[in-house]
Amino acid sequence: MGLNKEQVKEIVDLFKKYKNCADKIAPQLCPRRNNENSDFDYDEDRPNNRKVKDLLVYMAGKDKPLDDWKLQSISSIEVQIYVGLFNKFDPWFDYSGLLNYDEVKNVVKALTLEEDVKKQLVDEIRKIFKVLMKDSAEDSLIFTTSETMSAPYFLMAFLKVKPKGRGLNKHHVQELIHFHKNNKINGDQIDPVAISKFIKKLSLVQEEHEDVLVFDSRRKTPFQLQELLLVLAEYNKGASEENGPVYSTDSVRDLLLHFSNYDVDKNGLLSKEELKKIQEPRYQIEDVDTTFKELDTEDDEHLYITEFFMAVFVERDRKNAIKD
Repeated sequence: MGLNKEQVKEIVDLFKKYKNCADKIAPQLCPRRNNENSDFDYDEDRPNNRKVKDLLVYMAGKDKPLDDWKLQSISSIEVQIYVGLFNKFDPWFDYSGLLNYDEVKNVVKALTLEEDVKKQLVDEIRKIFKVLMKDSAEDSLIFTTSETMSAPYFLMAFLKVKPKGRGLNKHHVQELIHFHKNNKINGDQIDPVAISKFIKKLSLVQEEHEDVLVFDSRRKTPFQLQELLLVLAEYNKGASEENGPVYSTDSVRDLLLHFSNYDVDKNGLLSKEELKKIQEPRYQIEDVDTTFKELDTEDDEHLYITEFFMAVFVERDRKNAIKD
């Protein structure tokens, strides 16, 4: 589900408390299980603030207590992109995981945000540097100095200005269903190369920086599709009422929340029995059996989030046709 404002704030607060020491932060965010080591693994020889970036990527892809579909967040895909850009602009002779003000501005320039959003983001970054300068003056032991910033602070600034996006129409959902159907690997995963191509089409970064669009295939398909659906709602350029009804990004989040609530066994899918229990009028399907027959493309008696979203569109079209 990525990282929301509260989660990023918690991480930043831990950085301040432990002077950016990843070795002390990791156990707080990734508790030990059965007296074993934390399930977060990182290279012991990496510089401290590069470990911190590894930790951000890890946390963005994990289920966490404060996860909430209704809250504005940065997806795990975006976190990987921003960490990749931080690595790219980290000077080769330094490679500390920290960027100075001009280097952070280069990260902003590498993004394809609207110019007014970029300006707002730079303004937020400038405010954070002023705070870091004050903290540095008060406590000379703080690892993040007034001249540098670590990746979590960038995420905190970005969450304050991140646009909601245009939302989704029926065509976008059909596109994602087709994408899933043609890019399955290892039984329950999506080809990471295909994910990179999918994100590339959304133009999150400038063309010369598309080398950071590299993703792994650890996430199971049902949950990967949920995240891709939200990213598509936030970054597609073509959602328009001219091409049919559009669900706003807030509505997409609302639907994801309802889907998750009715997913009793938490496998990322809805069974026919789970679908029949939906009480929310906007998402009720009158003829569940017919819907499954029409939209269960995997023929497995389950609906992925994309199929469920399509069912909502189909039901809406059906009701509108009856009215007409």
